[in-house]
Amino acid sequence: MARRINKRSGTSVRGRMAGGSAGVVQSAAARPRLPGHRLRSWLVPLAVVAVVLLATVDDRHVGGCADERQIIWTAIAITETGQMSQARGRDFTLVAPDGQAVSRYGIGMTLAQVPAAVLAPRVEGWLGAGSSQPLFLVAPLLLVLAAALLTGIAAKYLADGKNIWPTAIVLCALGSPLGAYAAIGSSEALQAAAVAGAYACALGSCAASDRRSATRRALLAGVFVGCAVLAKSSLLVVAPAALLPLFVPSPHASRTARVARAFAGFIPGATLWLTLDLVRFGRPFASYPGERFTHPFVDGFWRLLVGPNTGFLLFFPAGLIGLWALAKDVSKRRWDDVLRVSGAVLPFLLLVCLAAGWWAWHGVWGWGPRLVVPAVPLLAACAARLMISWPSWSRATLMAVSIAINLPGLVQHTVPVTSYVSNLVWPQASAGFATSLAGYAWRLENGHYLVSPDQVLAALPQASPFVVYPWFFRATYSDDVEQVARALETPPWRAARPDLVPTLIPMTPKFVRSITGYPRWHFWGRGFRPSAEDALYWAVYDEGLADQVTRLQQRREGAAALGLARKLVDLAPFGPNDALVLETYRILADRPAAADYLSRLSFERRFYPEVNVVLALFERDAGNEAMARQFLDSVSDRYPADAPLQSARRQSLDKWPADLQSMIVAHVKSAGE
Repeated sequence: MARRINKRSGTSVRGRMAGGSAGVVQSAAARPRLPGHRLRSWLVPLAVVAVVLLATVDDRHVGGCADERQIIWTAIAITETGQMSQARGRDFTLVAPDGQAVSRYGIGMTLAQVPAAVLAPRVEGWLGAGSSQPLFLVAPLLLVLAAALLTGIAAKYLADGKNIWPTAIVLCALGSPLGAYAAIGSSEALQAAAVAGAYACALGSCAASDRRSATRRALLAGVFVGCAVLAKSSLLVVAPAALLPLFVPSPHASRTARVARAFAGFIPGATLWLTLDLVRFGRPFASYPGERFTHPFVDGFWRLLVGPNTGFLLFFPAGLIGLWALAKDVSKRRWDDVLRVSGAVLPFLLLVCLAAGWWAWHGVWGWGPRLVVPAVPLLAACAARLMISWPSWSRATLMAVSIAINLPGLVQHTVPVTSYVSNLVWPQASAGFATSLAGYAWRLENGHYLVSPDQVLAALPQASPFVVYPWFFRATYSDDVEQVARALETPPWRAARPDLVPTLIPMTPKFVRSITGYPRWHFWGRGFRPSAEDALYWAVYDEGLADQVTRLQQRREGAAALGLARKLVDLAPFGPNDALVLETYRILADRPAAADYLSRLSFERRFYPEVNVVLALFERDAGNEAMARQFLDSVSDRYPADAPLQSARRQSLDKWPADLQSMIVAHVKSAGE
């Protein structure tokens, strides 16, 4: 058979189709990519993000804020006692129907911290007191990275498979406030990862190439929604909106089948959430008693969007591009794309609306608008979809600007800043404003209503985090503690609000370092070799274990308390922990064992004031009034004026507080008081 000759090229059609010249004319787009290309497209940017986060994390501060402290201490309670309760009288805990104090925060992040709580005593037994700090940042770090990776997956689906991994991953983790939460043990990282997972899987379901993949991804999307609700109950309203892409038509699985699978995936998480809420609080949504939506909605809404202190779009400029993506799709009437992008925008708007009217609309602490941060991955994916068509220089410019904006949140940890603000003088406020807050955020003194300083600073432009965090970093990163004290006595808002100054002026070196810690270069893992100052500054596992000892003492479970107290002293041989051992012997009425234990303590450990407070209680129990008062008077100058022992000195022995904890710690309002 004669060959047909292409008259223009002189080559045979058969030869061109079959053999040698095919490789020459085959387009680059049609060539199969090497297996490693797809891996590198997401692994390299994710590795870069991981290195940056690991190099900036300050692991000594974990557990320094009440939210993360309760979350981690509950994980410690689970591993050490099999319970979820904490000692009564801790800040912001809630008294459960059975009379025990419990954390009011979602259980999801607590479960994520259980592995760290299991490993902590082994690490501290090997490396010393306080050396387990970095363990409790493993979960937040991994969850921020997971949120970034899921953002890349979502962006890939939105852009029909185009390679936009680097843009999406970097925008999410470094070009937004989310990266700062890799150094914090609260639940924001889990919330962001869970919502991002729900959105990415919903997008993947409608883009699947077969029915099995479509329904499997829908099921996984529902699982992620369940995880979001376990992280925070209010996400029950928000996270399902991320499933809107499931309503996009698919040739392989109906909308009904995919939504049904998503609901099936949601059920286990929802059941666990409901069960634990009933066990801990008696009913669902009962963990914030006395806290209401009392802030003016419009004021909170604009402040959360563009306000100088918490404006989401100021901290995350790419969020505006994500919103623009929806507007473009609506204008072009691409309704399937509108559904896909609405799965990102609607959860964001719901988060803003929920926070705007909340009494603590600003989130109280944290870098950026903490209550809206979980929406970052969703809008980052939508922004990356549009940015893929930009010139490389403009894309790089926006990413660089976004990273620079959020750099203060990476290099300056939020806990010292929050501690500083909480130690300011409480300012006067109107009765209406004060009583609109939670009970623990205001008080009435001498006929004047006083409110927590953060409630005023949240709306003060001079107190914007963009101003305060760089100022605080410069002011505290010095070995000269007197210089640090002078700087902290003159905050950047001093001219606008001269009443908002530290409660103690002049600030003492001890007071300064109790807020700031000691200056040092920080990175993840630095805490495995803590200095003596670091170990005494904060050690979340040791403090959590001490909390369980105190809880058991309050319940008069002496034998169990003694076992944990001995374990604590073995790990952290400090005077306050020795006092817990002695207090347990007192509860057990074992005076000889206490005397023997005390005789073997070094002078340095015997010198701690808590030890003498326990000895005063021993003498009180024995009816030795003179000795009891002598022990108490000997250390009274080591405690603040509001410590209960100061009042006890003027009371008869039968009016003294019952135990060590109620002697040295002033009453803290429980949630709802």
